[in-house]
Amino acid sequence: MLRVYCLLAGITEFPHPSNSSNISVLAELDWIQAFGAHIWYICDYQANLGEILSVYSDTWHSDQKPNTKQGVPRPSPPTVDKLINPNLAVSSVKDYPISEETEGPNREIKFRDWPRDTAYHLLQLCRKQFHSLQRTLDPCSFSRRSSSSCVLNRDNLLDWAMSWHLWRFLVSYGYHHFYDDFYEDFSEISTRVCNEFATQLEAAGLWEWSVFVLLHIDCEKTREASVKCLIGRHVSLVLPSGLLNNSNKNSSSCLSDIDFMSHKISLLPTPSLTKPESFVVNRLGVPVHWIHEAKV
Repeated sequence: MLRVYCLLAGITEFPHPSNSSNISVLAELDWIQAFGAHIWYICDYQANLGEILSVYSDTWHSDQKPNTKQGVPRPSPPTVDKLINPNLAVSSVKDYPISEETEGPNREIKFRDWPRDTAYHLLQLCRKQFHSLQRTLDPCSFSRRSSSSCVLNRDNLLDWAMSWHLWRFLVSYGYHHFYDDFYEDFSEISTRVCNEFATQLEAAGLWEWSVFVLLHIDCEKTREASVKCLIGRHVSLVLPSGLLNNSNKNSSSCLSDIDFMSHKISLLPTPSLTKPESFVVNRLGVPVHWIHEAKV
């Protein structure tokens, strides 16, 4: 009850009644609840969303006890179980890196080397347009494996579906300033997201949808080369029946092979396209000569 009164008063900590430690009002909450507490109780009512997010970000960055029950909730991705059942209790993470304890030349990188929730990245993206798009689209930011660990779930690196759809949403929603100010970086990120998701679809046997994904690559040369390589791996090859019937015969000389190829094989009409090839040409607008070039 005391924590509730402190929260209503806008106080985030109060001294413990029996020892010298402080009790955090935000302890044992998830980060969205903690951020909501900043919106409703802690920050000034005239503050905008960006200012409130900045206060919350400074709060958890400066927290010296993130791996205890009194730590300020950090914006970790939700666990898979939490996504399925949002009513599950919040578990404390035990292995957040602490800035003062991180050693080595890449100390700052090691301190930041844990995934943040995608929702947190989107809020940061609304606050500042130069926020890292690569971290926003990181597939490890959508969920994590263990409720007690902040370590990234490497299994997520096999699934880029959500990253690709989120990227397309950001582009269609008007985030074209990436093209203006950070074109090279954005082009590199978008190419990787497209290639990863296209590979995932191709492995699932949906190569025609892989073409659809690759057509969203920004660089024209890269886009054309990627689509042509993909088509070359999956087009159907139709051999003349004469070649099939004589493929196992042993020819006496190279001259007889040439004679066979020039006289015994009659030219066949161009074979019709398969259903996936027709989809790629008719629905996706891929030039039909790309298909025929791959069949040669």
